[in-house]
Amino acid sequence: MSLNKFKNSKRNDICRRMETDIWGNLKVLSSRNSRIFRKFYKRYQRRFRSNTFMFRLDNNKPNKPRKYRSMYGLGMLAKQNFRYFLGNVPERHFRKFFVQIRKYKRDRYYNLVRNIESRLLSIIMRSSFFPTPYQIKQLILHGHVFVNSLKVTDYYLRLKLGDYVHFSALAESIIKKRFTRANVEEGVIKPPAQHLEISYNIFRIVLSRVPLPDMIEYPFSFDPFKILNFYKV
Repeated sequence: MSLNKFKNSKRNDICRRMETDIWGNLKVLSSRNSRIFRKFYKRYQRRFRSNTFMFRLDNNKPNKPRKYRSMYGLGMLAKQNFRYFLGNVPERHFRKFFVQIRKYKRDRYYNLVRNIESRLLSIIMRSSFFPTPYQIKQLILHGHVFVNSLKVTDYYLRLKLGDYVHFSALAESIIKKRFTRANVEEGVIKPPAQHLEISYNIFRIVLSRVPLPDMIEYPFSFDPFKILNFYKV
């Protein structure tokens, strides 16, 4: 799938369709008069006549009832939010993650976090070097990311403890532009995860600890048990 599909406008459309701010950086919330903002909140604005419930205030068309989601629908919505958060993971790869969970004997949620958060894409996302996973995907595919001094083009590669990630000169220049004093003071850049060690002088990321559920935060309401029940893990 082309990475050009996921520009800012497309990411806003995805957030509107999923009814949540998936990446925590939705810009349409700041401009309440924009067209995207009105579309985002259109489904929550239900104005009725004072004497009847079946007709709207602006045009006399019958109003559709509120959408009811079954347990399967709630699991599907949670799964889609998590897939988009990780950079629109293909379904076949996403299903493999849950097949691998069955091999471990510990808690299902612990195995899910350990499996997904140790991937190359997730580790670079948690370092806060880049704002979106789609930019990280593009850099990995173009050969600007190295793992243990080896060029890597697989962004779902699973790293072990002690492995380190570093970047090319072009990727480091992008990081330096992002890490300005204004962005740090305004809180645009989020702090990295606790299971990573980052050296900001050479922009190196080291997986120092096993990722645990207490160390991971999501910008949206994440219910892992809905996804686990959806895949029957």
